[in-house]
Amino acid sequence: YEVYQCDWSSDVCSSDLDMAAATDGKSFLLITAKNSDLFESLTKSTVLWVDENGNEFYSFDNAKVFSLPAISPDNLKACFVGNTVGYSSNNALFVVDKKSRDTKNLTEEFDPTIKAVEWQDEDHITFKTPRNVYSGIYSVNMDGTVNTLLAPQYVVYDYSVNSNSKEVAFVGSQDNIPNELYVNKF
Repeated sequence: YEVYQCDWSSDVCSSDLDMAAATDGKSFLLITAKNSDLFESLTKSTVLWVDENGNEFYSFDNAKVFSLPAISPDNLKACFVGNTVGYSSNNALFVVDKKSRDTKNLTEEFDPTIKAVEWQDEDHITFKTPRNVYSGIYSVNMDGTVNTLLAPQYVVYDYSVNSNSKEVAFVGSQDNIPNELYVNKF
């Protein structure tokens, strides 16, 4: 892959390509395309995991329209969202083990439309997905078992999970009530 100077008149460089850094700063998870063409970035993007010197040690392109890369707190796993059907469903939450390079779709049985992800701890990933007109927040373990952290009763705009206190804080609204900050035990 070559590094190209971005054409800022295109929204590809600024919004369609993404990256995450490991907490130790020794690796980066990149969503990239060979050029800045929007169609190319949607249909032929690749997830790359590289070390601090730019050496690639993992590559994945068996889905479309990748987004939301994140590296686990222990830097041994990474996750990203992709589309296994079409171009806009965000229906797959993939996890990769750094050592074995094994990749697994954790949400294959759940069939969500994933809008946000966050590592809860080394073995659980949280994600936000719409259900009807509301948003639910869920946790999935490395075996693909999904648990509900927040039932879809609110329109959730942003959230954060505290595993120690077993709470999810979120900004959301319900019915005609303006956005408020809520904290929910799970």
